Amino acid sequence: MDAVFGTGVRLPLAGQPADLLRQVAAHLAARPAPLALRVAVDCPSGLNCDTGALDPVALPADLTVTLAVAKRGQFTFPAAEWLGELVVADIGVRADLPALAEVPLELATPAGVQASLPRRPRDAHKGTFGRALVVAGSLNYTGAVYLAGAAAYRIGVGLVTLAVAAPLQAILAGQLPEATWLILPHEGA
Repeated sequence: MDAVFGTGVRLPLAGQPADLLRQVAAHLAARPAPLALRVAVDCPSGLNCDTGALDPVALPADLTVTLAVAKRGQFTFPAAEWLGELVVADIGVRADLPALAEVPLELATPAGVQASLPRRPRDAHKGTFGRALVVAGSLNYTGAVYLAGAAAYRIGVGLVTLAVAAPLQAILAGQLPEATWLILPHEGA
């Protein structure tokens, strides 16, 4: 359980507080895996919840139980990676509290993103949803083509054409079967 510092911490940490966190980190590193679940209260010690700044001696958490509301710095890096799973615990703070109402914060949710996307017409075809041409890759870097092509499909592009050297098409065709291909000259280098 990490409840050494909360939202009011000032960075950088120095003296006894920094030494304490170094000792805890050394002790945890010396333990055999798997470690116990590391739970931080409000925010991991050594993390500034307002800015997202992270002290070099900060302790990462597997689960952070933050109190009342999520803090802005918990959604910025490098801090966001140190939180683990973030849970907001209700401690009885009124939702209509003026100080909370003035904080401009909007978080994307799966339902909100889905509601903002245009509806797809029933008579649509892949050409209706845009086209992308990916010119990428080499014999040593086939992953670049795959990642770019797969990303284009994930964001909703209807027709993806991959312009690649001939040997890459044989490697990638099974992974991106819906793609069309523009085969480029290849000299074996």
